[in-house]
Amino acid sequence: MIINYWSDDFVESAVTEREHIIKRWAHEILSSVNDQHTSIRGIGLIYGIEFKGPDSCAQTIKLCFKKGLVIENCGSYGQVLKLMPAISLELPLLVRGLKIIENALTDVSSGMEKKEVASEEESVV
Repeated sequence: MIINYWSDDFVESAVTEREHIIKRWAHEILSSVNDQHTSIRGIGLIYGIEFKGPDSCAQTIKLCFKKGLVIENCGSYGQVLKLMPAISLELPLLVRGLKIIENALTDVSSGMEKKEVASEEESVV
């Protein structure tokens, strides 16, 4: 069954196309929120955005989840945001997910997440 996937160049071209989208997005958006992360690295469909610490990564994950995107962290201290989309993910959904991450990164970079958490805590009291 698996051999059928490699009977043509579908898998290779799908990975290359999606990797190109992720790479281009990463370099565009991450240059504008560089104060929160230290690097991005990866290959194919596995990328990681390393933050200066686990708090900013956790805040980004929380905001992504609120917008309907499930994303994980990894790294020795939970400081890496893991990007690992499915190869079968349609391109519009990939772009939508990247936009959610972009918005979360921007919000965390500008301090909006901390304000949002503070207002949630006030409403509980």
